[in-house]
Amino acid sequence: MTPSVSTTALAPPPVEVPLEQPTDDATRRSFLTLAGSLVLLAACGDDSSGGSDEAGSAPSTRTVETSHGPVKIPTAPERVVAMHDQLVAYSIASLGFDDLVGVAARDAGDPAAAVEQLGDVPDGFKSLSDVGTYAEPNLEAIAALNPDLIIGLPQEVDPIYKQLSKIAPTVVIEVPLGRNRPEFDLQRQLAAVVGVEDELDERLEDYEARLAAVRSELDGALEGAAYTSIETYGAGPDDSYVIRSDYAPGLQVLEDLGMVPSTTTTGLKEEYTAVSPESMADFDADVIVLQVPEGGEVDPAITRLLGTTTAGQAGQIVTVSRDIWSVEVVEARFRALQDVVRLFGEADVEVSGDF
Repeated sequence: MTPSVSTTALAPPPVEVPLEQPTDDATRRSFLTLAGSLVLLAACGDDSSGGSDEAGSAPSTRTVETSHGPVKIPTAPERVVAMHDQLVAYSIASLGFDDLVGVAARDAGDPAAAVEQLGDVPDGFKSLSDVGTYAEPNLEAIAALNPDLIIGLPQEVDPIYKQLSKIAPTVVIEVPLGRNRPEFDLQRQLAAVVGVEDELDERLEDYEARLAAVRSELDGALEGAAYTSIETYGAGPDDSYVIRSDYAPGLQVLEDLGMVPSTTTTGLKEEYTAVSPESMADFDADVIVLQVPEGGEVDPAITRLLGTTTAGQAGQIVTVSRDIWSVEVVEARFRALQDVVRLFGEADVEVSGDF
């Protein structure tokens, strides 16, 4: 669901935030308190007038519903800190939002490391300040950037929400769950906060055009083939999961091209079900897709276990990047389409009808 929005005038006073880093703990706390208070004043301002900055001008703030209640944010944020590189920053930067000033990343030294596999690194990632990792964010570095909006997800933001909200208006979006949610629900909510929701719809239209071209290229080769998707880290019982998901972009691409989930997959109650090595063959299919972490390899034991399946005997076990096929952003669909063409473009896929 897209966050509800209302508009209110705001004319923030100019604020100077001290950028010099304090050297002792007491001074550091004073610095953060002062910086946070000043920036919060700039973000909230005096909205008692209830009108526009000038007669006929657009309102300068709007209110969005968040997991912490209504939060007033700039209508057009220009200095945004995202508290997760892939799920938050990439979600909006890939839609053309370029006004990121900081990203809490998996690798603080290279904020783009977690998104490079999804395609071209968006311009919004190319000039970012180091604000730490999403596991250990640097509050002083965030405050020094004088952001006008902080945006993130509960796992990273909730433990430090009070501190962040003193620095700038902070929007926390719950990660949508459940099988009846709209597609790309999280990305749509994030896009709505920063004003690039229309770009998401445009990219979905682009996907439909590309999908039509791939359908023509494959000429029905995948029609009716049953698939099982397994996310695997190794051979241990806690390391492999059969995926039943209506939202994983790669699996949606398979179904858009005429494939169907295997009956053993559709019988699962959970989206991700842990499976032991001994039971992997029970999830046989015409095609088995192994999703592994970017840059990872399938454990040879997994290959041996699946070698006797119908998919294994037909040579129809394929390996793809989990960090592309399971990340719910629209660009992942384009990369998954590329994978499908690479894997099946010249193959005669055997369809048994048994699954």
